[in-house]
Amino acid sequence: MFSSGFQEERSRLVQIQDMDRATLKLLLAFMYSGVLDMTSAKSRELELLNAADKYGVEELKQYLELPLCALLSTVNAFELLRASERHDVPHLKEASVEHIIHKMDREESAIILKEMMFGDDMTERVLAGTIMERLWLSKP
Repeated sequence: MFSSGFQEERSRLVQIQDMDRATLKLLLAFMYSGVLDMTSAKSRELELLNAADKYGVEELKQYLELPLCALLSTVNAFELLRASERHDVPHLKEASVEHIIHKMDREESAIILKEMMFGDDMTERVLAGTIMERLWLSKP
């Protein structure tokens, strides 16, 4: 990058535009120290997960699994499920699926699952099918 004739070579400045400054600072601090200040990371867990996946920081992805699982609620279960699939975070995916199956209102989750099933995103279709199958199998 610094010897390829790009703008960065001339200015010695790399602009990172896909995350805010606070998230970047947390990412870099983790990369250098292996420690994440969870107080500072509060409410930035998904942004950090996205950054960790994009920049290949697998340890941070693993580190974030437990805090993200602790955040699971009926409000964000599908959002965290999508994030877990997009960023390949298996424990978060399983926790999200379990939350949807056992803790969410079935009618409410059925509406969202229907939207996922008939949407354009093939990954969401597969996720919805998996959850619907498990819902069916868990019926009393």
